Amino acid sequence: VQEINFGYCPGPIKVLNVKVDSLYMDMSLVTTEESDDHVIDVFWLGENTEFFSGYYRIYRSVEGQSYFSLIDSVNDAHTYYTDRNVNTAMYAYRYRIEAVNSCGSTVSTSIHRTIRLSGAYDGDTTINLNWNPYQGWPVSNYSVDRSLDPDTSLAIYELTNDTSYIVIKTIEGYRQCDRVSAKESGLSNVISWSNKVCIDFDPVLWVPNAF
Repeated sequence: VQEINFGYCPGPIKVLNVKVDSLYMDMSLVTTEESDDHVIDVFWLGENTEFFSGYYRIYRSVEGQSYFSLIDSVNDAHTYYTDRNVNTAMYAYRYRIEAVNSCGSTVSTSIHRTIRLSGAYDGDTTINLNWNPYQGWPVSNYSVDRSLDPDTSLAIYELTNDTSYIVIKTIEGYRQCDRVSAKESGLSNVISWSNKVCIDFDPVLWVPNAF
């Protein structure tokens, strides 16, 4: 900046620092925890944060709602949040993060939605699994995983691009738990897990024929 007096004589040049706050946020992932399907972890990225020292506000919408509610906030040192006040077996949840930059403008992430899995057993040999698609990034495929009896470790049962799958019950075990995970297209380590669905079967008794 250079001032000019009434005689049109230029004054000394003054250098003013202009602060450009270009805070940007991007939602990365929402998922139930792999070790605990009763809670949801929310992850996001904050970029150009040199002028940001406020709070990230977490907004949530429950399946069936058309609006978002503020549920909590975290300071600028955190870019993740664990939501424990959820019922993952009953609802899918949508999340977005907001922050106010130093200019007073609100900056928001995109919306991501969790996967809710449901299962129906026909009482004979068929388990029908259905789930909502993950919202937030393109899905490469869905992995249908299962565990049997007291062994809670999950093994891949099938890969599919659909949002439903029919599992044929075998005589192996009396309790089967199924879970679905979505893999982000193009990336190998970004996975969103659904809730777990467990079905108990009546034990199969074999009576030997002595004749």
